[in-house]
Amino acid sequence: MKTLNSCALTHDVNKYLCNTHRYYNIMQLENCQQPIMNEKMFPDEEMISLKTVLAQNMKAQRQNLGISQAQLAERVKTSANYIAQIETEMRFPKPEMLERIAVALEIEPPALFTTEIRFMAEAETLALVQKQIIDDITKIVSQRIKQIEKEPPASSP
Repeated sequence: MKTLNSCALTHDVNKYLCNTHRYYNIMQLENCQQPIMNEKMFPDEEMISLKTVLAQNMKAQRQNLGISQAQLAERVKTSANYIAQIETEMRFPKPEMLERIAVALEIEPPALFTTEIRFMAEAETLALVQKQIIDDITKIVSQRIKQIEKEPPASSP
């Protein structure tokens, strides 16, 4: 009877996890974003402006949807230049425009002013990373099992 060498398998999985952990930390540093909302941890800290929150949330949700500023503008029935001006904090839309932007971004209008969008994007990213890790570990285990199946049977003494 062939047996799985748990030490070798553990070594392979640990090596994979270490490499994945290093890679994920690098990705986090490269994609590092400042928090959207200021938690006002220190009394002298200034609150982040609504323009900034709106700009960051619009851009984040637009990117979550995988659409360009021009595509968003088309959905909202405005110019790409106007969308760019909002995302760069040069303009602040009227309430009616905020509603159209929210509909085009497939979110409720209040979500334009919360941290939910950033957290949703992070949760989706983590779910994808988790799935990839599970798939990769399954592959490692399958390869070890195939390797064992190919080995000649151990001779009896």
